[in-house]
Amino acid sequence: MLPFLRLVRAGTLLSPAADVTAGVCLLARPFDATATRAVLASVLLYAAGMILNDHADRATDAVVRPERPIPSGSISPTTALLLGLAFLLAAPGLSPVPLWHGGMALLVLGYDYLLKRSPALGALTMGTLRGMNLLVPLMMGPVTEPGRQEAALILAAG
Repeated sequence: MLPFLRLVRAGTLLSPAADVTAGVCLLARPFDATATRAVLASVLLYAAGMILNDHADRATDAVVRPERPIPSGSISPTTALLLGLAFLLAAPGLSPVPLWHGGMALLVLGYDYLLKRSPALGALTMGTLRGMNLLVPLMMGPVTEPGRQEAALILAAG
């Protein structure tokens, strides 16, 4: 179990949950089953990103970070790839906004295997993903609470 927790960077999994929760709170949306599904979808995408990042970097990590789960042999590259892809595919299926999380999934895949090689594109992609995650609650439907339209505009503007 410990190698899996290290692979997904378990200590950081609250970060994507906090983004979505912040958006829910700013928009005064109820934290209901729909919001919970949005949080879980974002956490799955984040975990997928961590797993697939390690899969993509396994050759480098074998030299630079041999203690990581894949180069140390605790988790096979095939297992990591299958688990990462399963999480990546499960997130939009669980999400109340599947197209939004699906777009995020494509960016995660692009970042891990290609875009991070460019400092500018890597940083832009990571920032875009963080922003998209914060905007998940806005994508869940119209904001109708009095005074919340302004919060929605501020949230969308960044």
